[in-house]
Order: sequence, then C-alpha cells, then structure tokens
Amino acid sequence: MRLKFCIIACHLAMVPALASAQSLGVESGAARDYIILKQPQRDHEVILRLRPDNPGAAPRKLRWERWDPNGRSYTEERRIRWHASASCKSGIDWISIKGPGGTEKQTLNGSRKAIAGRSNFESFDSNALDNVCKNWARQATQACGEDPTIGPGCVNQKTFHFGPNNPLPRSQVVEVNGRCENGSNLPRRQYTPRLALECRLEN
Repeated sequence: MRLKFCIIACHLAMVPALASAQSLGVESGAARDYIILKQPQRDHEVILRLRPDNPGAAPRKLRWERWDPNGRSYTEERRIRWHASASCKSGIDWISIKGPGGTEKQTLNGSRKAIAGRSNFESFDSNALDNVCKNWARQATQACGEDPTIGPGCVNQKTFHFGPNNPLPRSQVVEVNGRCENGSNLPRRQYTPRLALECRLEN
C-alpha cells in the first residue's frame, strides 16, 4: 500500500510539494463531483522488433519472438502519460486507476476537494502486443514463402492502429473510480487507449 501511495502521489501531484516541483495544479475548491482521464492527442506509439529464435529453419517453422524492447524499457514503452483530474464538493476520500499495469490507489481522506495532474500508467498488456506482431509475422512469412527479412519484395514491417472503435485484443481497459468524503461514489469511467503499434521483422 505504501508503494501505491508513492506511485500515485508522484504522478498526480497530490502532495503540495510535488505539485510545486512538477508545475501541477491543485485547486482549493470544487463545483461538482467527477474523475476523468484524458489521453494526449497523438496516438501512443510502440515499436516491437521481432526475429526468429531458430534462424535458418524452414519458413513454415520459423518462430518469431520479440527481442526489443525488453525488461524495464518494455514496461516504459507501454505507459501513457494521462491527463488526470478529480473533484468532490465534500472532499476526495480516495481515487484509483486500474488496468494492465495493475491497480494504484491514493487515499486523501478529504484533504483535497480537487486535484489535477498526470498519471504515467502502464496501459497495454504485453502479451496482447506480442500476439498481434507474432500473428502478423507468421502471416507475412507464409505470404512471402521464405524469411521476409531476406525475401525480395517481401513485407517486413506493418503498423496496426487500435482505439475505442478497434480495441487491442485481450488487453484490459484503463479504469478510474473513487469516492468522496461524504460517501458518494465518483462515476466509474473506462478508457480504451489509442495506439499505433509497429511490428518490425529483423534478422
């Protein structure tokens, strides 16, 4: 719980000192109860590089695997810097954000009526991204008849676009909710983030 407190406090600037350091606004009053997230205007971009883990195998037996990015850098690639704000006339009791990155919760106990800032939250499931590129890699290999990275005229990269009208398959939506100090619940909201996923085949 302490870890979650630090994560959200750092990103949403719910502590005055942090708000000053990051130039994030904390309002003194609130006219209505709400909690919202807003994705930056541009689609979030992720590039996955794949190569066969069995190079030299027959085309139909090639097994494409992501080799870059990996580890912490891959986690960072899946984060969106959401614009976040919340308001309660009686004061904010707690707010939370939930999605592929898990659940992060901040308890305010009515100490703020309104907050605004940014939340750098992991917004896409890693397996979901991998599956899109791996499935396409197999299709590209079949269409090429050989390794697309060496076959003349073969397609070895493609960009897929996902969003509210075309969600990334098997990736959890991002959800925010919260509660006001008077016990009323803030409206639960769900967001399907926009994504431009580029798959690149390399050898």
